[in-house]
Amino acid sequence: MKFILGNDGTLAINSEFVKTLYIEQEDGAVVSVIAECVEYPDEKGNPIYDYHATLATFDGKDADENFSAASKYLAELVDKLNGGSNK
Repeated sequence: MKFILGNDGTLAINSEFVKTLYIEQEDGAVVSVIAECVEYPDEKGNPIYDYHATLATFDGKDADENFSAASKYLAELVDKLNGGSNK
């Protein structure tokens, strides 16, 4: 079992419940890495996405640099969750 810590340190997510990880560009130059999590199935057994958790926020003045840093963070996170096979 692996956990991912949210960017403010108040949320830890069991990686088994993460459905999607993605990068979101907000207003201006702010870029965030978001986890969409499965909380529970509905009456038909379909997953319900109960919350989105911000894992990291990059808010420097340059949007391209923020996106690049978010991409690197996401790639490293996925690598760690997959056992760290990529070097």
